[in-house]
Amino acid sequence: MNPHNHPTWIVRIHGQGSVVTSDGDGYDEISGVFDDQLGTRAFIVIDVERIADSCRYGVPRLDFVGYRENLDHWADAKGAEGLVTYRIEKNETSIDGLPALS
Repeated sequence: MNPHNHPTWIVRIHGQGSVVTSDGDGYDEISGVFDDQLGTRAFIVIDVERIADSCRYGVPRLDFVGYRENLDHWADAKGAEGLVTYRIEKNETSIDGLPALS
């Protein structure tokens, strides 16, 4: 089937989310599903209660070109220790002023 014939869907996922950090329970299990990336520091797990979709009438068509490599290059240049230092210095709070992940 031609991928351009697939309909575009907008979905809303309703549920309770939780954060699993790299030192948290379940991180190894979750990270095993994805390719290793040095810049990964947490996963968001959602206990989904409801999934709703839209009519799609105003949704633009987008084509997947590929994954961005910016994070990989940046994280590799920092190294594991440099990432720890960076996060301590720069990520104490979220962009909206809330306490960030430890």
